[in-house]
Amino acid sequence: MRDRTYDMMLLDSPPPREPAPVYSKSPFFAFCLAIFVPLTSLAATVDPSTIASGTYTVKVVKVVDAKHIEVVMDNGADTTLAAGRSSVDFSKVQVNDQLKLSVVGGTVVVFLDLTTPPH
Repeated sequence: MRDRTYDMMLLDSPPPREPAPVYSKSPFFAFCLAIFVPLTSLAATVDPSTIASGTYTVKVVKVVDAKHIEVVMDNGADTTLAAGRSSVDFSKVQVNDQLKLSVVGGTVVVFLDLTTPPH
């Protein structure tokens, strides 16, 4: 015969726990996405003064005004460039145009629109 205390222990033990449902981890995952996604977009923005002087090929994202354009550089970095001379005018540049430009001290001193054919 079995010991009576052993039978009582079996009856008193709680039922086995079920694993936590998968959807309970969803709010944490959504919170992480909400925090880290904006940080990744900010990481690609570059201060124009940190761009080394030289010639670059860029794609125009937005024409802010005749003296400022927002561009994406070949390495994927976003930046807003200003005209460095009074002769530099971005008023004829359009979104998605490809430009070859020379940057000196974070400003554009000369550019060529590679998209628009010469007249």
